[in-house]
This record gives sequence, C-alpha cells and structure tokens, in this order.
Amino acid sequence: MKKKLLVLLVLVTLGTGLYAQQAGQRTFGARLGLARGFWSGLDSMSWSDSTGWWEEWEQSNRFNFNVALYVAYTFTPTISLQAELNFMINQGFTEEWAEGDWWGTWWSDSYNWSYTSLDIPVLLRYNFFHGLLGFLVGPHISIPIAGDDISELNTTFGITVGGQGLFPIGPGRLVGDLRFVADFNRLIDYSYHDPFSGDSFTMRIRRQAVILTVGYEISF
Repeated sequence: MKKKLLVLLVLVTLGTGLYAQQAGQRTFGARLGLARGFWSGLDSMSWSDSTGWWEEWEQSNRFNFNVALYVAYTFTPTISLQAELNFMINQGFTEEWAEGDWWGTWWSDSYNWSYTSLDIPVLLRYNFFHGLLGFLVGPHISIPIAGDDISELNTTFGITVGGQGLFPIGPGRLVGDLRFVADFNRLIDYSYHDPFSGDSFTMRIRRQAVILTVGYEISF
C-alpha cells in the first residue's frame, strides 16, 4: 500500500510539473464560498431586579457568502502578484433580545444586521510543491456598497492571509482557498449620550473573518 501511494505521489508530482507557471504569464480566476465573521466588539448583557423582572441582550457571529474574481501576474515560477474583487455578501451579526419575569419569558425578538462590501486585496502569492500549494498575504481595502445603515459605515483597511491548494484539471487549475481577513480600523465607531437622562450607547465594531472558497483559474 505504501509503495502504491509513493508511486501515485511521484506521478502526480511529475505531472503537475508540466503546469508550472512561467514568468510573464497572467492568471484569471473566480471563486465562490462561505465566510464566518468573528467581529471584535460584539456585546451581551443580562440584567434582573428584586421584582423578578429580567432582560437579556446578545450579539453573535454568523455566516455569509463570498464571490471573488481575480487576476495575477507571474514574476517567477513561484511568485505572483494577485489583485481581487472580493464581494462579501450579507455579512454582519445577529442581535437577540428577551425580557421576562419569574413566570417566564413574555417578549423576545431577533434582528440580523447585514451589509455587503467590495473587498480589494492586493496579495503576494507564493506557490510551491510544483504549484500544488500556495500562500498569499497582503493588504486590503473594504468598501461598504449595500446594506443596513450604510451611510454610517466606514471604509476599512486591513490584512489578508491565506493558503491555497491547486489541482490541474483541463486547461487550468481547480482552486481551494482558505484565508483570514482582519481590519485595522473599525467598521462602526459610534457613541451617543443623552444629556437629560444620562443614558449612553456605544458601538465600536471591527471586522474579522475566515473565508473558505473553491474556484477555477487559467493562465495564459
């Protein structure tokens, strides 16, 4: 069994060597998948008093969709520069509220806060193991383009880090892409204080996400 696996690995390695990219080539690709947000700044609250009345409020992460188009220019067989149009669709978080007393819950509600952004990462791409594996890193800018309260959202800047698995099929390569994005500045930075009641409200939220996509690319 071990000999068969070794022979298969050698054949795959030899075969994939034929697909090594050359300096000056351009690569075009598209990917589709899911992202999981891990927002920094989400909050939760639980409160009760001596009368038995209580209130709970919680914000939680959720999944969203990702569609990406990209182009890369190859400088050497292992190093490329890759620019993307990365649409993060329906990203955000869920807010849930509940109130009740000793007798149980008498009111609850939930709300999905969401928006869509166009992320534009510019990534240094390094391929190794005969082009079967890749590593990407670089800065990105994220521009809110649709969603709830979009006028109050900030354009954000951050870093994208990821890894790829590539398998030659047909004239191009099947791509599996796993990456982590983290913004440096806050998407929402809002605070309010009522001078009459003394009540205050603060919302400072920064985006982080893990993205898993699959796609196809071809080089010329």
